[in-house]
Amino acid sequence: MKKLIILFFALALITRNSIGQVAGFRLFNFSTGVSIPVHKANVQDFWKIGFNFGLGVEFPFIKSIVFQFYYEYNNFKINDKEYIKKLNLDQQVLDINPAALTLTNISGNFKFNLPTYPGTKLNPYLLIGVGYLKYNVGEIIIETKEYIIKQAINSEISFSSKFGLGLNYKIQNNAYLFFDVKFVQVFQESGNIKYFPISFGISIK
Repeated sequence: MKKLIILFFALALITRNSIGQVAGFRLFNFSTGVSIPVHKANVQDFWKIGFNFGLGVEFPFIKSIVFQFYYEYNNFKINDKEYIKKLNLDQQVLDINPAALTLTNISGNFKFNLPTYPGTKLNPYLLIGVGYLKYNVGEIIIETKEYIIKQAINSEISFSSKFGLGLNYKIQNNAYLFFDVKFVQVFQESGNIKYFPISFGISIK
């Protein structure tokens, strides 16, 4: 996995060095949406559907392919009922703090623009990438009738992979709306995290 990440970012440097030959083309991306944790993955049943937002920039690579740097932040709130049930404290809990799981992903991606009919404003694309992701769980405090349970803050940085499908819609010569669904897998020793970011945004040239 480490070799794959090195390869992707080496290709990014090649792309950057060739930008001067392609008329300075750039696309800046801004997006927001929801993120869905995969059932029974390391994210398990303890986290509800969350929100995400992202910022990115795209550079030309070769015809119909661009290289994309992307920052994406995901936030999941704790599923109180499932967490308490797992600890067998159903009848004892008085209060639980609104802890959150955050996943911050910085990735390098190849975006493949698929063929379309001439003159259409819609353009489908495929997305494949790798990156580094920071996994962070805030402190969880549970107050019961007899005692207080505290789970310490847990933070870890891991490699991630990303696969996605999306659709661009041209609104002006220098602006596009886009919608995409991605599958992200995070490689951790304790078990891989899997989730689906679903995003809507705008790209500006």
